[in-house]
Amino acid sequence: MARFTIFLLLCTALLAAAPARADSAPRLRVVVVLDRSGSMTKNDPDLLARLAARLLVDLSDQRDEVTLIRFGTDARVVARGKGGSPALASALDQVTPDEKCTDYALGLERAGGAFAGAPAKGERRLVVFLTDGKL
Repeated sequence: MARFTIFLLLCTALLAAAPARADSAPRLRVVVVLDRSGSMTKNDPDLLARLAARLLVDLSDQRDEVTLIRFGTDARVVARGKGGSPALASALDQVTPDEKCTDYALGLERAGGAFAGAPAKGERRLVVFLTDGKL
């Protein structure tokens, strides 16, 4: 629970500190990578990782871009949109731990691929990698 609290405080601070922009560039580009391996059922029975991702989506706003990636045996983008979007929250609620293995490299590779090109001036980029650390 302490890790979850620390994560929430860090995300809140980052979102609050992200500068506002007058042009079309996002102030924050976040990629949330969520483990959906079977071990998450045992090690995260209260779905705190998914709750943390949901809080990040809810705390972000229309100036932010959020990409949700789920990984296990494979890794894929499940949703992409502006922060605070109900579609992002709905997509996140559909991510369930039911994969046989955990391929961290695929999850991180997919996260890196979500950032195309160099960041715009003032844009901040963040990867939030949520896992229990078990294979």
